[in-house]
Amino acid sequence: KRHVSLDEASLSVNSMEDIYIEKDMAKHIYGIAASLETPYREVFFLRMEGLSFKEIGRILGKTENWARVTYYRARQMLQNMIMR
Repeated sequence: KRHVSLDEASLSVNSMEDIYIEKDMAKHIYGIAASLETPYREVFFLRMEGLSFKEIGRILGKTENWARVTYYRARQMLQNMIMR
């Protein structure tokens, strides 16, 4: 059985707190993103799923550049909503 030093335990607690804060922030952002109008919401969530702009454009019947611009605008909208 491995013993954990006080420093390691403290680091572990801090890491756990950081993870909780990051997850809480992600939930908050996703909640705000859900309020975006279509197509901004769709593009944002597809991008968060790891799809490329080319794939997003193809799925939505638009161009890669359209997907890129729409995502950029969605991010701007989210930043403005979060800063309120």
